[in-house]
Amino acid sequence: MKRLLLIVFVLMILAACEDTYDAPPQSQLQISLFNSSTGKSTTSVVSAYGFGADSLWINKDTLNTVYLPLSSGDTTSYRLTFDNITDTVVLIHETRLKYESMMTGFYNEYTLKEVWFTNHRIDSILIADTLVTTEWNENLKFYLHTLSGSGS
Repeated sequence: MKRLLLIVFVLMILAACEDTYDAPPQSQLQISLFNSSTGKSTTSVVSAYGFGADSLWINKDTLNTVYLPLSSGDTTSYRLTFDNITDTVVLIHETRLKYESMMTGFYNEYTLKEVWFTNHRIDSILIADTLVTTEWNENLKFYLHTLSGSGS
């Protein structure tokens, strides 16, 4: 009888100890889009593909702010399409592994060092904040060429 009670007690304890796991926080790059002629915020139909992983991150969404993950290495490359005009962007960054908690584990934080890009739709890129953390804020400002015959 004592063994039965001990088994029941142990099972109750195990049932009470629910496994809880929270996904680790994500550090994401925030890119704001601006018109290079007016300097004002603009929207664009955006698609984003990650090089190397061949991942589609954004598929033809109309946006004025873009959020993208960075790789755990020292560089991250994207093929970005703005209104059917494609540019390549290469980000050089430093990556640091940070500990959040026992529940969520580790996550990456980044410091942007350089940005290389093609000039098909992107006129220029300004680094607004080099630190990419779990507190999402504007990291890059993309100034896009105005499309012919439109005000965007």
